[in-house]
Amino acid sequence: MAGFGNSTQAVYSTVRELVENSLDACEDAQRLPRIRVDIESSISDTLTVTVADNGTGVPHNQVPEAFGRVLYGSKYDRRQKRGTFGLGVTMAVLHGQITTDSPVLVHTRDDKSSGMAYKILVDIEQNVPIVEE
Repeated sequence: MAGFGNSTQAVYSTVRELVENSLDACEDAQRLPRIRVDIESSISDTLTVTVADNGTGVPHNQVPEAFGRVLYGSKYDRRQKRGTFGLGVTMAVLHGQITTDSPVLVHTRDDKSSGMAYKILVDIEQNVPIVEE
């Protein structure tokens, strides 16, 4: 997968994609961005990448598709600003799924709710999200 040829590229691409999405969300909310990036390593050499921001949040009904479908166009947004038309974050999810056999954990919220959390895998044969929880 492009940008995920080795572990260093994978971490870089994952962080870049998530930070670009955060910048877009903050721009949509017309807020100066506050973005937090945490990278943690476990004993088994598995990395956990967490990105949090003060942007708009992904609408709850769009989370499975946005994170679990390749080439998903985010129609809830006005226009594509950065990135590669729905490849980025899903490629990071796929890389994590392939290398760890684990779902991605996504938590999103907006100003009106406490948010929702999802555990998502990608069905690579059907190109559809699998919401585990």
